[in-house]
Amino acid sequence: MKFSELFCITIGKTSIRTGFLRATMEHSPTRQDFTYPKGFLFLRLILILMVVAFMLMLVSMFSIFGAWSVFLIVLLVVYLIVVGVSPFFTNHWVTLARLVLRQGLYFKVSIPYTEIESIGMTNEVAKYGVKSSWVKDKLFIATSQHGLVSIRLRNPIRFLLVLGKSATELIVSVDEPERFVYAVQERMGLLPPVESDRAYAKLRH
Repeated sequence: MKFSELFCITIGKTSIRTGFLRATMEHSPTRQDFTYPKGFLFLRLILILMVVAFMLMLVSMFSIFGAWSVFLIVLLVVYLIVVGVSPFFTNHWVTLARLVLRQGLYFKVSIPYTEIESIGMTNEVAKYGVKSSWVKDKLFIATSQHGLVSIRLRNPIRFLLVLGKSATELIVSVDEPERFVYAVQERMGLLPPVESDRAYAKLRH
């Protein structure tokens, strides 16, 4: 085989591989969003609205609150937005370098894939909301008893939202649990991109 023919074949193979890699990168999302069940959130929102309406009625009927009325109203509105409304606008994220679990504005944990020991479906009976198990090092980030995923960590994480309790296992509810597990496992099988050594670069929550 002549050198020119060999050169053309080599260039052709390189072009095919480059084209395939470019196409894969173009069609591979850098972040996948996964929603979670909203039924429990609707019920909780209705309950919060009822409490807020009752408190506003008391404020308008009685003057015992005095100058604290405005502060109380603002506090109730902020609580309604943060706890009642914000969970409807957040999703769990599977990014290139880390898994991000969210539930509204009040909870977010970012976990590098190197910190995940295993992930899989589970039949665990979950606690609703963001709750910890005082018997085991376990944290529930759940809004349903269905579509639950267990995420086991190599090292415990401490969560301020549950009085600083640490957990080595997270129970998460997802609308598409099988696709969620597959997406995380796929990322775990890849080398994460290099990140700068900034503060909290390894683990943030």
